[in-house]
Amino acid sequence: HRISEVREVADHVTVLSHGRVTLTSEVSAVTDSELVHAMVGALPDAAGRSRGGRGEVRLHLDGVSAAGTGGTAIADVSFEIREGEIVGVLGVAGNGQGTLADTVAGITRVVSGSVTVDGSSVAGRPDVAARAGVSYVPEVRAEFLLTESTLSRSSILRRLADRSFSRFGTLRWRAIDQFSRGLIERHDV
Repeated sequence: HRISEVREVADHVTVLSHGRVTLTSEVSAVTDSELVHAMVGALPDAAGRSRGGRGEVRLHLDGVSAAGTGGTAIADVSFEIREGEIVGVLGVAGNGQGTLADTVAGITRVVSGSVTVDGSSVAGRPDVAARAGVSYVPEVRAEFLLTESTLSRSSILRRLADRSFSRFGTLRWRAIDQFSRGLIERHDV
């Protein structure tokens, strides 16, 4: 969605959004705003939104570079998220959003830089990130589930060391099943 490149090489433009043609025009007859609107729909008025972020810094990335599992790297990413903020990461698929999420969740190893939650490093440590309160919903859920197994087994993958679910190397199936039923009920699965 590099609008300037479209303007350089095209005479006509057609925008598809959710499988439908939302705009067809000569490039010279349409504004950048009209093209964006055709791609993503109406955007809320920025002045009408309240700004969060007055609280303490919860997540901080400083100069983070990571290779990523799909080959899409991130380089020198720095930002912070404060308590109360809601942050969206946007971009064309395959441009590092998944690598960024995996890195924040501790799944992807950091090549350089730091990732901290409440001042504690979580870089490359999904267990530490989870204990620090980082929740993670993968883009491709099947990659993080035991698709040929029960929901109960998938639901405790990140919590196998939790004494609620295992003792002396033996899984406590009654507790695991109860936990899974609670998840199903709470999330209306």
